[in-house]
Amino acid sequence: MNPQDQLRSRYLNFCHQIAQTHPRAQFTLPDKSRVQGNFVAIDSQANRIRVDHLQTPTGTLPHAVLRGTDVDVIEFMVLIKPRYTSLPPPE
Repeated sequence: MNPQDQLRSRYLNFCHQIAQTHPRAQFTLPDKSRVQGNFVAIDSQANRIRVDHLQTPTGTLPHAVLRGTDVDVIEFMVLIKPRYTSLPPPE
């Protein structure tokens, strides 16, 4: 698999995994304002982002679609489970 295919595969896997958990996300808009909601899905070209319970300065929308061009940053609020082997017993 060439590097470009690997990056695409990793991106699609990330989108699939994140969409399964519907994590809270904060979206920074071009005017530096921030809104947040539950990330639901993103289309393959990142043109549309589906969000549930979007909290905006004017109220909460139960379902919304954000245009990809209207979002500068997406920050996911996820709990990452650490991957490590067992520590040796204390001496």
